[in-house]
Amino acid sequence: MSKNIQGYMGTQRGKLGTAVGSIYRRRQVYRAYNPNVRNPQTLQQQTNRAKFSALSQVCRALSPVTSVGLRFQADRQNLHYRNVFMSLNYPAVQATTPEDVQVGYAALQVAAGGAVPVLFGTARFDTPGTVSATFAPQLEVGGANGDDRVYLAVFNPTNGTAVVGKPVLRGSGTVSVAVPATWTGESVHVYGFACTPERETWNEATRSWMMPDMPSPSSYLGEGELG
Repeated sequence: MSKNIQGYMGTQRGKLGTAVGSIYRRRQVYRAYNPNVRNPQTLQQQTNRAKFSALSQVCRALSPVTSVGLRFQADRQNLHYRNVFMSLNYPAVQATTPEDVQVGYAALQVAAGGAVPVLFGTARFDTPGTVSATFAPQLEVGGANGDDRVYLAVFNPTNGTAVVGKPVLRGSGTVSVAVPATWTGESVHVYGFACTPERETWNEATRSWMMPDMPSPSSYLGEGELG
């Protein structure tokens, strides 16, 4: 069934007679309706589906993180941040058969953008219920701002959930995130990224205005077991 958006001058989506309307790259497109959709079950097809399914589960789990780290990129591309995550991270999933799917957690990108990154040290797990990391602010780099925010995020693949901590200012040099007590003894993966202030700011070093809420590329800080 076809659905018209915004009246006769709007867009058409769905089946309309022998055609199917959709939006591709912000443009109205039509394709011929095919009532006999093939569903091939080749090994490669099944493997691709298994890879997509595995990454989709990670995508849902990391939503608290990517809703911050990938929203800027998603808004620029007129996409949902989960679509951006799937597009960026599909190459991180490896498999030769549907049974041996492996997600490369170290290669996942949970944030993307043009903000100046900070240089993180390795994640620390020595305080119960907390994951922390130190970082070099890189305030001397053109485009960096002392009011930039730095985030630390922790992903637990065992139970398929993630948490992101409250941000700290770029100049603080240390960031941490509290994790649930029920995660004790489980292995987690840690990511970090910076983000420009919530308001547009003037950067004297670059003589330009910095866009608000723009993240840096994310960094992988390592894997560890929570004590």
